[in-house]
Amino acid sequence: MKCVAIGFVLFVVSNFSYGAHIQLHNGTEIEVCKDIFKLRLSNTTKNFSEAINLIADENGIPKWEEGLLLRNPKYLEKSAYFDIDNDGIDESVSSLFTWLSGNPGEYYRVIEQDKLKAFNRFTERDLYSLPGLYSYHPWPYRDLGVFFFSISPFKFKGTFYLGLKDNNFGKEEFMERSFLIVKYSNEMLDFGQNNYGKTSNIEVVCKFVYANKS
Repeated sequence: MKCVAIGFVLFVVSNFSYGAHIQLHNGTEIEVCKDIFKLRLSNTTKNFSEAINLIADENGIPKWEEGLLLRNPKYLEKSAYFDIDNDGIDESVSSLFTWLSGNPGEYYRVIEQDKLKAFNRFTERDLYSLPGLYSYHPWPYRDLGVFFFSISPFKFKGTFYLGLKDNNFGKEEFMERSFLIVKYSNEMLDFGQNNYGKTSNIEVVCKFVYANKS
């Protein structure tokens, strides 16, 4: 996995009544990480999504459209066109959800331009064999502190990044959970069974965590 090694912590910001503070692991010299952290440090934003919206390039937040996937009322999804893998060509990205005990996990399926013409003929099996970004047991990114997560794509200075926020990030009983800034990779990891276990070998740019004050 193309993960940036987690080293020392440079910045700290208090944020919660129970005495936790946000820490930035690595990425301290990377502009996108520094800019997001400064906004959180200054308390001018309520969350990381707001910070991302403020630093993103003009028109750098993908525009999602809702529709029926596979023309099947079972599969309501959002889709957008953007260059998720930074190869200079926009891909069709579908956003869907899995559920576990009422807890939603967002995942992406990515369709290359040369496959779009056949999209309306895709079967459910075809859909799950597509490359993408997946959050499901056995949690391919658990070592990074994200299990079920939400995804925030954005373009910063011409490069697309993804913000991955674990659903329990910021909760006192889940202090090990994280918010990541990553780059999508077309290289897939095989972490599960059948076609449900393929997900991007993401490149981690930086990692934010909460920690209790000592």
